Amino acid sequence: MGYRFTKDNMSLALDKFGVGYSSPVYTGICNMTGVFASRKNQHYGYAALSDNNSLIIADYNLLITETLYEIPLLSIRSIKVSKMPIAGTYTVKIEFLYEGKKMRFILTIPPKVFGSDFDEQKDNAERLINELKSYA
Repeated sequence: MGYRFTKDNMSLALDKFGVGYSSPVYTGICNMTGVFASRKNQHYGYAALSDNNSLIIADYNLLITETLYEIPLLSIRSIKVSKMPIAGTYTVKIEFLYEGKKMRFILTIPPKVFGSDFDEQKDNAERLINELKSYA
């Protein structure tokens, strides 16, 4: 049996950052940094706002290899948010500086995660996006 995206696993992943956090969401993550970046390189994981003014992301690839990112909100250079009309899924394009390198991520945040126990996904997504927009 493979990795399951659940509230418990979300808490375990985000607790690895060692800081308090709010507005945790399940998200698709696409790292568009680099010459060979492609939207086909879709990963999945969790994102939240930390208590020390950072966006924290726990990123998992198909082999369930974990990568953790802590992005200071003040390092964000641009944010573009769009919402799909029927499904209500948010697409958040973020450009930021990370360890002196210009990075670009696309986060795809659905309002519901079917087959999971993410009851607050929609509300948390809206809070997360509203907070990120204020740093654009």
